[in-house]
Amino acid sequence: MFKFLFGRRNNLSEGQNIDDKSPKPANNEGNDNSNVDIRESDFVDNSDPNEEPKNNGVVTIHYGTGMPIDSIFVLIEKDREEEGRLDAMKNPDAGYMLQKVEMFKYTLKRRFEQVRLRYERDICNYTAQIENLQTLGLGGSQTQINAQVALCKEHLAKIDSMEKRLDNGDPTMMTMIESYKRGFSLGVAVKVSEDIM
Repeated sequence: MFKFLFGRRNNLSEGQNIDDKSPKPANNEGNDNSNVDIRESDFVDNSDPNEEPKNNGVVTIHYGTGMPIDSIFVLIEKDREEEGRLDAMKNPDAGYMLQKVEMFKYTLKRRFEQVRLRYERDICNYTAQIENLQTLGLGGSQTQINAQVALCKEHLAKIDSMEKRLDNGDPTMMTMIESYKRGFSLGVAVKVSEDIM
């Protein structure tokens, strides 16, 4: 250690500084910083923040299970207050609101059916894979596939439960509908106050 700290001075030629010992590039190209290509796009996002992403109607999930049941939760939790307010400004008729609420329920039931069909298809595919593994004598390697089948069946049971709760008017299933009604009521109030003034 002593030699390392104090021995370096002995290796330097006279008049040379410790910093001068570092290797230098053979030509001046290494020291020329004017050729460095730094683009503004590397650091600044100039895209329009209001522009809708082009996802062709595909729902991207960043949370949850990453499985089809998440699309049901996204639909249930959607905030439709602004939509309700705008609809009331155009047509404050309560009958219109009730029709729209029924449309939301049908949309949710349709989503239940779509997701149910997807899980049923997945179970068929997994069952075929299990049968193939058993035919090949690899029955021991089907544990992960069996877990997927069990998860699909669990999600199907959850979907059935959610559909029954929707039919019974469970508040946990009515989030998007209640937010729409709230927005519609606000819109009617604004429209009435505008008509009075």
